[in-house]
Amino acid sequence: MKEEWFFLFISYFGEEGNSIRYRYVINCLDLELAGIVEFDKSLKKIDYKDSKELIKQLNEKRIREIKAMDKGVTKNNELYVMLTVYYVLNYYHMLYRFPYETGYINPLNSDEYFKHKDLIDQSMDRFRKNREIEKNLKIK
Repeated sequence: MKEEWFFLFISYFGEEGNSIRYRYVINCLDLELAGIVEFDKSLKKIDYKDSKELIKQLNEKRIREIKAMDKGVTKNNELYVMLTVYYVLNYYHMLYRFPYETGYINPLNSDEYFKHKDLIDQSMDRFRKNREIEKNLKIK
């Protein structure tokens, strides 16, 4: 993986039938640069921690990239599509609901955290501000 440190920001983007959509972007909160992934809600029943299972779901079109993240941000969209689905499902299994917004910091180079502390602080402020939206979101 080229990026040793990254912050993955994930934001709910809607539902249609049995599918749910999320926007995802790395190292910023600018959703104009974000990609969009759609996946079947039934994936909450699979072993999402098994990378082979996630790849199988991608091949079976139960995970679909709707829009790629801006090329200026990354050229490795498939990785972030998979990570987005993984972290949304992980959140679901921890709290028994899909997230409104969430984020993930790749811990491979923890020294980089302090170089990006402002971004992390901004995201935490945003998550706290949107907590009520998440509580009222009726995604099951």
